[in-house]
Amino acid sequence: MLAALLLTGYLAAFVALNRLAAQQAGTTIDNYRSATGTQAVLAWMFRVGFVGSLVWVWARQFLEPTDAATSGVAAFGLVVMAASAGFALWAQRTMAASWRMGALDGKVGALVDKGPFRISRNPTFVGHIGLFAGLLLAQPSLLQALL
Repeated sequence: MLAALLLTGYLAAFVALNRLAAQQAGTTIDNYRSATGTQAVLAWMFRVGFVGSLVWVWARQFLEPTDAATSGVAAFGLVVMAASAGFALWAQRTMAASWRMGALDGKVGALVDKGPFRISRNPTFVGHIGLFAGLLLAQPSLLQALL
């Protein structure tokens, strides 16, 4: 249940920060809507990964009603999820009006080099990788690994 709540909370915060960034930028921040070629494939994969994981993590609550966080590995996965979600949200908030989903020519914000961007050029993706790795540790399954 904790993994489902963590992922749901992260996605709710992600959407809220997207709306805030769009207001601050005064424009749409979702470049995936007009993406073509490789960017369109990446946009599709991004959405399938997050929506699929959200549906699967909640479906598992009904299919396997026992709490999966009883092992040390699962508990570690929850810690990784929480830390990674926090890191990704920190990165997204640090970008503020520069935040964009997808990179299209002419539709980028100002370069950000403070906060988590001192550690990584794309800390949001680092956070996403950690979030999904933690989810896989907390609730291992082949479908989750594919997502």
